[in-house]
Amino acid sequence: MTPPEIDHPSPGELWNLGKLGRSFRGLGKQDAYRLLRWGPMAVADLVAEWFETETLRALVAARGIFGAFAGPWSAGTSLGLLWQAAIDGQAIAPATFFRGGMGALTEALASAAHDAGVEIRTGAKVERIETSEDRASRILLKSGDEVVARAIVSNADPRTTFLKLVDPVYFDPSFLTKIRNYRANGVSAKINFCTLRAACIFGSGC
Repeated sequence: MTPPEIDHPSPGELWNLGKLGRSFRGLGKQDAYRLLRWGPMAVADLVAEWFETETLRALVAARGIFGAFAGPWSAGTSLGLLWQAAIDGQAIAPATFFRGGMGALTEALASAAHDAGVEIRTGAKVERIETSEDRASRILLKSGDEVVARAIVSNADPRTTFLKLVDPVYFDPSFLTKIRNYRANGVSAKINFCTLRAACIFGSGC
């Protein structure tokens, strides 16, 4: 649920906040205490209370820092573990792989998009996003091509989108200050493992 506006909450936001408080009271004293205690806790401390084996602790705690710029000793990482476990009912993140690899998923999505009438361009670098009547209206590619659209969605980080692709003159100074101070550190890593198998013929001396 979207957090309410702090300075000027709307009546609907106050109503939802009240329902959330009522649901919290419905947990009961013991579970409410557990949630208040475990939520701000570092996930490393949480798993240490339940498991003795360090390897098992690491396996369970890893879910608390998945997708977060945080370590197992960072405050509040237990909440990520509890939230994800509550959604799918599993303490440890399930391992899911697509048949044919990630490339097969990309191809399936592209095929479905083509069937829906979507045009996909690869290797098309964006030079800038141009505006008309105070709204983004078209994209200018480095190739010189233009793409006119009613709405534009950027998957670049906010600093690149608002400070490099769009002319900053269109934005309020306070907004630009916030964007310049926006931090977007990477939180993902990928490791490819390769298993080498050597065939040895009897008597070959290997």
